[in-house]
Amino acid sequence: MKKMLTMTTALFAVGALAACSDSTDTADTYDDTEMAAENTYDESTDTEMASMDEDTQGGYGADATVANPTGYNAPGDLSATERRDLEMRLGSATTPTIDYNGNTYITHAALNARDVTGADVIGEDGEVVASVDDVIVDADGNAQMLVLSSGGFLGLGDKQITVDFAQASIEMDEDEARFVTSLTEDGIDGATEFDEAALGADMMMASDLIGDEVMLGSVDATETASVYDLIMNTDGKTEYAVLSTGLGSDRYLVDFSALQPGNDDETWMIAMTPDRLMNEDRVTYL
Repeated sequence: MKKMLTMTTALFAVGALAACSDSTDTADTYDDTEMAAENTYDESTDTEMASMDEDTQGGYGADATVANPTGYNAPGDLSATERRDLEMRLGSATTPTIDYNGNTYITHAALNARDVTGADVIGEDGEVVASVDDVIVDADGNAQMLVLSSGGFLGLGDKQITVDFAQASIEMDEDEARFVTSLTEDGIDGATEFDEAALGADMMMASDLIGDEVMLGSVDATETASVYDLIMNTDGKTEYAVLSTGLGSDRYLVDFSALQPGNDDETWMIAMTPDRLMNEDRVTYL
């Protein structure tokens, strides 16, 4: 048994020596190959570095932003300094939109139909007495009334009433609006409940417009977009509609007045082909 172990050990030692020899030969071969590769790389390095220098001089480098063919730069392309500057501008703006770094942004001075829903309504005593359910606009996009919801729990048992838009003052907390009124709990309890069926033909619920189909080019067009949002100023004037083509997250800003009635109550038409629409300002929400 001891003899077998001794023979095995000897064989193992011989094998190890052979492996070391092979490894040394392989290492020598690798060193030769590596040196050849380094020489080849050295010959090409000057050309490669020259190419990088040209790119940097032309505006493409570590700190440069590469715009896509449409000229649109996503918010993620902003540096930390640019983003802070943009947020300050959005907060101090007096118009619903501003242009920054080639993009159009919704400011804190805008009332977005999508965001107004759920906004707090402050009563005479300074407490929250209701929340906004919807905004009623006329055919020109002017806000006429706020539809408010009060009481109830999780949407059950609540009461809907309306107040004139002009009777509510708007306070902006960054990009969130709240409406200050002279309402009291007793006043809400005694108010007539809102009935959407009683709206005149020239009145529309803002929430009903969102999602409506927009025919591009003519009322019979086969290519369409949809209404994603309505952008109002703090006076309640709807200045813009935001249209979505359903392609990624692209949303385009158009004048609200450019929307014309379509063939039914849930469609609109705009005199723009898809190509023309895609040349309009792309709007960005932060």
